[in-house]
Amino acid sequence: MNRILKQNLIEWNRNYNTYQKIQHIYLAASVLLVFVAGASSLFNFESSDQIILIIKALLAVFVINLLTYILSKAFIFEKIGSMRNRNTKNDKK
Repeated sequence: MNRILKQNLIEWNRNYNTYQKIQHIYLAASVLLVFVAGASSLFNFESSDQIILIIKALLAVFVINLLTYILSKAFIFEKIGSMRNRNTKNDKK
């Protein structure tokens, strides 16, 4: 069991960049906390409300990171790539 988990984590680490790994962790934490909030609501309703607030904060961070990544990829990374391509073409001449 540990070997399979370790192998899956190694593949996950190899296949995804840092941004994607962070987003996966935010989503996994949110899903896990939804279950914790549901279970805690059976015993203490106020604590489940607090957990729901934490989930909302995690999802807000997820959306903000997503928008930041999309905008930076569209405007910054693309321009850097085109500048790099121009520089390599000029170096070949």
